[in-house]
Amino acid sequence: MKTFTIQLEDEQQYQRLLTLAAEVGIEVIGDKLAVPFSAPIPDVSHLSREELLAIIRRGGDGKSFPDPLAWQREERDWDARLAFPKS
Repeated sequence: MKTFTIQLEDEQQYQRLLTLAAEVGIEVIGDKLAVPFSAPIPDVSHLSREELLAIIRRGGDGKSFPDPLAWQREERDWDARLAFPKS
C-alpha cells in the first residue's frame, strides 16, 4: 500500500478531493485540513530593554546559539530518546 500526502489551497479543494476519493474508493486517513506548524513565540515581556536589544543584535545568523554543535547533539539525543525509549 502506498501513502501520499496532498497539500491543498483551501477547504473547497479539500471537499472536492474527498468526494472524488469516495467515488473511486480511495481511503482518506486524515479528514481535516492541517494547519501549518508554527513554533510558539516565547514570552519576552519580563526581559529588560538591554536583554531585548541583545537578542535583536544576535539576529538570526546562528549567533543566537553559543555552541550550535552542542545544541544539535542535545536535540538529536532527545529525538533518539523519544524514538527509542529505554524500557
